[in-house]
Amino acid sequence: MKSILERAAKALAGPLLVALAGPAMAQGNCGPETLLSPIPQYAIKFRICDSTLFGTVTTLGTGWAAVGFGRDQFMPETDVFMAGVSGGVAYSQDAFAVLRNPPVRDISQDVTLLSATEINGVTSFSFSRLLNTGDAAGDFDLTNGAYYILMAYEETSDSLTSRHSWADASDQAYFFSPVPEPAAVLMMLAGLGLVAQRARAGQAHRTDSAAR
Repeated sequence: MKSILERAAKALAGPLLVALAGPAMAQGNCGPETLLSPIPQYAIKFRICDSTLFGTVTTLGTGWAAVGFGRDQFMPETDVFMAGVSGGVAYSQDAFAVLRNPPVRDISQDVTLLSATEINGVTSFSFSRLLNTGDAAGDFDLTNGAYYILMAYEETSDSLTSRHSWADASDQAYFFSPVPEPAAVLMMLAGLGLVAQRARAGQAHRTDSAAR
């Protein structure tokens, strides 16, 4: 079976293929891109630029799709973002799953839907969110510890309360850290170099004193 990226590349041939090239509108100092595709029908790409997480989710279906962040691999206590396209209109929801029930919409909507398409049975959306949105009631501070990535989609329904057709979680937990500016990195490396230089000088002084 062809992967969702191969199917989407065929379905979204043309300018819309940009959505599959990487998270949309990612700007600034960016870290490496990570791709997860546990099954051929679902894929997510994400990367961090400065203090913002950018991601693109692509599914083989016409219903909603979702990505979440949790301390473990189970649905309860998961910070969730759901999105899709219905009747040509994009929709999204920043939510939190307390139990194994439909996620509850956050009072504060802190995830930005950058784009969403539904073409030839393939749904794709791009989003961004600060690693720390400041919404302690509805969003995890992703810079605080490691988080598993939870993935789900509904093949045909756009109802955000409908049960998913498939759901899974990443095999490993991820640490999300802001990407420092190049100047800061250079200053850090220069500082480490100075420390190492002083350490070598101190070692040489001790060796010389011992020789005497």
